[in-house]
Amino acid sequence: MILKRYPSSKNRSLRPWNAGDEYVLKTLPENLEGKKVLLVGDRFGYLSCHLHHLQPTLVADKRSQVIAISENLKRNELELDGREINPSIFEVGDTFDFAVIIIPKSIELFEFYLSQVSNLLNTDSKVVCPFMTRNFSPRITEVAAKYFEEVSQSLAWKKSRLLQLSNPKSLTTRPEDLIQSFKDDLFGDVKLKQYPGVFSTGSLDIGTRFLLENIELKPDELNILDVGSGNGVISVWLRSQKPEAELCLVDDSYLAVESSKLNLNDSRTTHIWADNLNGLTGIEFDLIVSNPPFHQEYETDVEVSIRLFKQVKKVLKQGGRFVIVANRHLNYGNHLKKLFPTVNVTHQNEKFEIIESSH
Repeated sequence: MILKRYPSSKNRSLRPWNAGDEYVLKTLPENLEGKKVLLVGDRFGYLSCHLHHLQPTLVADKRSQVIAISENLKRNELELDGREINPSIFEVGDTFDFAVIIIPKSIELFEFYLSQVSNLLNTDSKVVCPFMTRNFSPRITEVAAKYFEEVSQSLAWKKSRLLQLSNPKSLTTRPEDLIQSFKDDLFGDVKLKQYPGVFSTGSLDIGTRFLLENIELKPDELNILDVGSGNGVISVWLRSQKPEAELCLVDDSYLAVESSKLNLNDSRTTHIWADNLNGLTGIEFDLIVSNPPFHQEYETDVEVSIRLFKQVKKVLKQGGRFVIVANRHLNYGNHLKKLFPTVNVTHQNEKFEIIESSH
């Protein structure tokens, strides 16, 4: 198999698979031909390609995952054969004999997957969940035990293990039952809602708070883009300050996009499920705001943010502003100075800085 990461990375130590993925193939049951297989959270398509002969139903929350899987299937001359890559477990309406769930960094997202997958299994179905041993938390087995009678771990292999689940409990969890909500003084009595696993769970992120407490909008900033919008919290605040503004929210996570729709869903707001800004070519924004992502699950990768900065430059109006909040140690200012003629740190504290760029 020829497999590549998407987005690509200059860090050669980052591969498009890990030992946990290999462990799944090493221990795969021999009697899966003709059985219905579910694969949730394949990051770059390693398992989608190797299990292609079983025609698994695929679920990928991130748009970047969908692209990675699709490109690696094509790279190896494999076809989806009319199947789609489902953006959410909500979209799957079938029952399965065997399932693989890649355990995400977010335990809340893992529980979300378990709650839904357990409703899609036969009584004798099996589930395996690969993980690297360094990422293990006791909460992984705790949440698994909520939905399965039998929970066990395999022996370690290449510093990875498999969580093995069987005998699903008879629980019915509806999508609306999973919606979380919280309040914050910045929003008065408004409850912010989101699905599990969407940044940030249960409270307003301190970096976002620092941004909202210090950003001042200009009268002519009426067309605004929120990049990496998450549950839409920044845009909810922007709408409260500028009811007349046109807002566009973009996020790589499908659950994030669906969460932002719970909080802001009016005729002047557009929600886009995308990992880039290519679909906005030809549009110019007066203001672009972001608390940019710099993680891919357990990996720190500032290339994700830098790639977004380059795309932002193409859709920012001449004289417009690009305002971000970021951890000071990430040194984003130097990267932005290579793209924008004017870059200033407008506010900072011990941990965060707000950087304003324009051209």
